[in-house]
Amino acid sequence: MMKYIITVVLAALLLPLSAYAEITTATYYARMFNGRRMANGKIYLPTKMVAASNKYRLGTKVKITNRRNGKSVIVTVSDRCKPGVCTIDLSPRAFKKIGRLRQGRLPVRVSRIRG
Repeated sequence: MMKYIITVVLAALLLPLSAYAEITTATYYARMFNGRRMANGKIYLPTKMVAASNKYRLGTKVKITNRRNGKSVIVTVSDRCKPGVCTIDLSPRAFKKIGRLRQGRLPVRVSRIRG
């Protein structure tokens, strides 16, 4: 029994950071942001696979999974959200891969990949 407990504890300590996920709600960028400069200095284009978040560092790759249908997308955090407004804001292209734009908000699981 003790050997089993030690094995479980060691396994939990050695889990990669990507094994931990945040349950939250995702939204998508409004059209008014098209062509504007993002926090990383690049121009925002709605066709890119990017996201805005205050929780993750710029350049971090995160996997966004729609909790309703299981569809996932990997995006790069390239911008910041307005504090208190959103947790993760996806580009329309990324949002469409996991849901329909008309939904506006999706319940998602966010897992850090690297960065």
